[in-house]
Amino acid sequence: MPFAADPQISVPATLLAVRALSDFLRDRCLAAGIDEGAAMELDLALVEAANNIVQHGLAGAADKIGLSVDLTDETATLVLTDGGPPAPADLFISDAAAPDPLAESGRGMMIMHQCVDSVAYDSEGGVNTLTLTKRLLPG
Repeated sequence: MPFAADPQISVPATLLAVRALSDFLRDRCLAAGIDEGAAMELDLALVEAANNIVQHGLAGAADKIGLSVDLTDETATLVLTDGGPPAPADLFISDAAAPDPLAESGRGMMIMHQCVDSVAYDSEGGVNTLTLTKRLLPG
């Protein structure tokens, strides 16, 4: 499935390949001099989002997850794209109830919202776009 905009990196939709997305982000953050704490929060949000795409949205290695990273002095923006089925409309609500503490899953959205300042989702033309934005503190 083609993406609306060419991602900077595209990997197979497998849990093992999520590591390549994480490594790409870490390299970009290091090169840009992003604070280690902010970089770790971005990485955690990215891994949660990508794992959710793999586990709940895409069928396997034939499918792809794209990632673009835009880092400025003030913000970090991660854009993940995939060609899977659209996510439920209410999935990305930031004030959703906390998951059952004994549940084996269901914490990904909460973790993403705690790690970044904005989570935005759109699905159009067969392409899902998840945008994670974090304000960066001046160093």
